[in-house]
Parts: sequence; C-alpha cells; structure tokens
Amino acid sequence: MTRRLFLLLFLIAACFAVPRVPWIVAWDQGAIQAVASLRTPAWNDFFRVVTDIGSTYGFLVALLLPTLYFLLRRRFATAAWYFVGVGLLKLSGPFLKIAIARPRPPDGIESLTTFSMPSGHASNAVFMFGILWVFLSRHFPHALSRSIFSILCLGGIFLIDFSRVYLGVHYPSDVVLGSLYTAAGLAVLSSLRRDVFRP
Repeated sequence: MTRRLFLLLFLIAACFAVPRVPWIVAWDQGAIQAVASLRTPAWNDFFRVVTDIGSTYGFLVALLLPTLYFLLRRRFATAAWYFVGVGLLKLSGPFLKIAIARPRPPDGIESLTTFSMPSGHASNAVFMFGILWVFLSRHFPHALSRSIFSILCLGGIFLIDFSRVYLGVHYPSDVVLGSLYTAAGLAVLSSLRRDVFRP
C-alpha cells in the first residue's frame, strides 16, 4: 500500500513538473510534429473513431457495468467501494488539469479549449481496458490465450493514447502520465479493499 501510494504521489508531482522541464517540452514538441507528418485523410478518420472509443461514454461503461455486476451478486460494499473509488479517481483528472494549466498543442486537427495534462482519454483507456482485463482474463485458461488477450488490451490503450497525439490535442507526456496516473490510482484503490477488482 505504501509503495503504491508513493508512486501515485510521485506521478502527480511529475504531472506538475514535466511541462516545466525544457528538454521534455522540446521532445514533446518534436514528437508531435513528427506524428503530424504522418497525417492523411484516411488516418484522420480512423483515429477519430479510435479516440471516440476513449470518450467519457466508454468510461461510464467501465464504471457502471462492474458496479451492476457487484450489486447483482449482492456484494453491496464492494459495489460502493468500486463506484465511489473509480468515480473519484476519474474526477481527480479534471482538477489536475486545472491546477497544472498546460495549454493544448497548437495546430491540432481538433480545437479544444480545455487544458492538456493529464490526458482524460488516456485515463479512460486504462479504466476500460484495464477493468476489461481484470474481469475477463481469468476466463482464458491457457497462458498463450491469456497473453494474447493482455496484448490486445495493451494495444487498445496504446491506440487511444496515440490517437490523441495524432489528432494534435495532447503531447506524448500528457498521455503517458495520464495512463500511469490512472493505473497507479487503481492499484491504490485495490490495496484499500482487496476484492474491489476481484470478480
């Protein structure tokens, strides 16, 4: 528990520090320009669809379905812990954005007026695919099938993260820290109540 909490606090501090470190800012800007050079109309349409998967609606599915599952199994305390814990972790993202106040990258395909760090879509991707993995991976009895499923879940997270950089609405560090922050937060939540991510 202590190590997980320390990691979470470290990642929060990193969210504040990274936009103020010159060499990371330079790398972010160079990376987003390199990705922008790959844009084509077909890829634009594809990554708009991918990024929509990581929208708030996807997060709501990840929040409500496990809560309903726990309720139907009469695990009321677990349902409450899951709903409140995951909900508060999600709500913390927008507050971090406001506190950090990192502007969005210029010249993106989409124009957004909210702040950039950490990425909410990256957070949603970890919620969706991480929770999908928790609830379904046990149904794959063989190591190979479980490994393939794990790779697919990681691939889903990567595609949503990359779509945000491709569309020019986030820097790479926004999505990396958004994903890591959410993963660390879920780890802390599971430490507080062991069965909250146990089907």
